[in-house]
Amino acid sequence: MAWNIYIHVDGCALCQTTKKLPQTTIPLQLNQVPSDVWQNITMDFIVDLPVSKSFDSILVVVDRFSKATIITPCNKTVTTDDTAQLILDNVW
Repeated sequence: MAWNIYIHVDGCALCQTTKKLPQTTIPLQLNQVPSDVWQNITMDFIVDLPVSKSFDSILVVVDRFSKATIITPCNKTVTTDDTAQLILDNVW
């Protein structure tokens, strides 16, 4: 009976397209650990906040080594040039 099922599944186009294939596992690669403060940072925008002093968003910059955080107010319409200037003025 098992042989008949194997032959049917092996020859059926619908069975072949819906058959669950074995998962391939890809080994995870860990992020490198930073060796000094402010050598590796992450940044993110938090937008659509209530307006305060004409700002409606914040730029959050976090140092991965020390976990120090710099929060800078900005507007939702900030451009890449404005973001670079914010980082130069407040982080660098």
